[in-house]
Amino acid sequence: MAQVSELDLVDISWPINLLTCSRRVDMMMPGERLAVSLKNTDTIDSLVALLKTMPDIDYHVRKDAACFLLTIEKHPGS
Repeated sequence: MAQVSELDLVDISWPINLLTCSRRVDMMMPGERLAVSLKNTDTIDSLVALLKTMPDIDYHVRKDAACFLLTIEKHPGS
């Protein structure tokens, strides 16, 4: 089963939340999943734009009552 890590950036302001998430994605191991919680819509938009450029990454965004939930997975064998 893939390792799942959590990153809570709900109370972290821009641009620190964007930089923290970007750095954490860069450190992901193949097959790893990262669950990120964020509030800022602009940060989600920026992260999605960044993730679209990464061919070895899959992601899914979901809006919860309190925040956005971004699930990121690095392809196994990447």
